[in-house]
Parts: sequence; structure tokens; C-alpha cells
Amino acid sequence: MGAKAGIDVAQLYEIVNGAAGASWMFADRGRRMLEEDPEVKSALAIFVKDLDIVYAEAKKLMSPIPVATAALQQFISGQSLGLGGSDDSQVVKVYENVTGTKVAASTAPTTGTLVINNEYVKVFKQTCDKATLFDSSRDDLVTISLDGVQVQIQMLKSPPVSNPEALVAEMHDLIWEAPRARVYKLLLPLGQSCSMSYPFFHLTIATSRAQVMINLPGLQWTEHVQEGSVKWNQPTLGCTATNSGNTSLCQYIVELV
Repeated sequence: MGAKAGIDVAQLYEIVNGAAGASWMFADRGRRMLEEDPEVKSALAIFVKDLDIVYAEAKKLMSPIPVATAALQQFISGQSLGLGGSDDSQVVKVYENVTGTKVAASTAPTTGTLVINNEYVKVFKQTCDKATLFDSSRDDLVTISLDGVQVQIQMLKSPPVSNPEALVAEMHDLIWEAPRARVYKLLLPLGQSCSMSYPFFHLTIATSRAQVMINLPGLQWTEHVQEGSVKWNQPTLGCTATNSGNTSLCQYIVELV
């Protein structure tokens, strides 16, 4: 539930361990739930076997065991997902499968400055010396390394609006695709205009300084884009941008899928 709410579960783990809800089992199994591929200390299939023995004996005695019965069903679900040989802490993946939220991956990156934090994403930024590079070794984490700036986008949950197909728009090139994100490159030359209508939640990451006039039906304003700036945006429709400055605009649009 903490991961679904966008909470840093590593911090939540420490809080619970220091409170009245602490237990040896939570401290032991909870720690391994935070790991992507923990060492197998006790296989999940053993819980299926042992709890089934308890359930069978309770049935003979006509003694209700509602909590143990509910737990047995979750471990059976884990085994059906192919986790029988995994550490028993990985029963957590049953809940991940239902909610679409990973627990181990919801631990925030430890480097960089947090620049955006909402219910959908956490975005960290730090300096780097790499050329343009995209990485998604974790499904929920996209790293974009530009000249001098590295941006890490940690996706907490899927936004309520998404686009099943990749965007096709003038001056926009789809340059990279990950399980939960697409990255487009927009290059807007001096004096030219283009549509910036995006039917999805997205981040913009500027790689150049520019001045852009934004037009929406009944609205118009000028934005001064700073190199390395990162901005969170809701879906936009009917939006047109005109490069009104003296340098070309180059930015990445990161679509959340």
C-alpha cells in the first residue's frame, strides 16, 4: 500500500520497524521484499506445503482459521506465478501483480537532487559528463544522460490518461522506447512553429536555452526555456509553439505509458 501511495518504502520499512507494528517476521521478510532478487532463505513453495497441512488438519477438526486460509491462497497465487522456488518474501509479487506497483523498485534513487515529486513520478537531477544515453535497467526507472546533466525519472504509478500508440507529429522523432515510457526529440528552428498537443502526461527536458511563444485557444504567452530544465506537464490539446527567440529549441518529451 505504501508503494502504491508513492511512499519511499525503504523509509517506510525503517519507520514500521521502530514502531508498535514491528515484528521479527516483518523485519526479516520485509528487508528481502525491498530487494529485486533476494537470496532464497526459505522457498515460497514450503509455505504452500506447510499451510496446506495446517488447513487440512483444521478442516478435520472443524476449526476455522481464516487468516491462515487467506495467507495460503496468496502463497498459492505466488506459486502459480512461477515463484515456488523464489524466497518466500517474494509473495509480495502477488500484490505487485494485482496493483501494477513494484515494491523493490519504489525505493528512491540515492543520488541527485529531487526536482519533481508528485503521485506519478519522482525526478532527480545531477551533473554528469556523459553524452546522450538512455537506460531503463528497471522498468520503473528511466535515466537520461545529456551533456552535463543526468535526469532520473522514477515512475510511481501509471497516469490516468495514456496513448496506446506512439505520437506522430511534425518535428517530433521517437528516439527511444521503454516498457513504461517513450522519449521524443523535438527540434524547433528559429521562427518556425509546430503542434505541441500531447494526449498524455509527460515531462519536458530542455537541452538548449530558447524563447517560445505558446498558443492555446484564447490564450497566448511566452516561455523562456532554460537549458537543463525539467518540467512536469498534463495532457495538452490544441497547443502550438513558435520559436520566437534567437536560438533553436531542442528538448526531449518523455511520455509516461
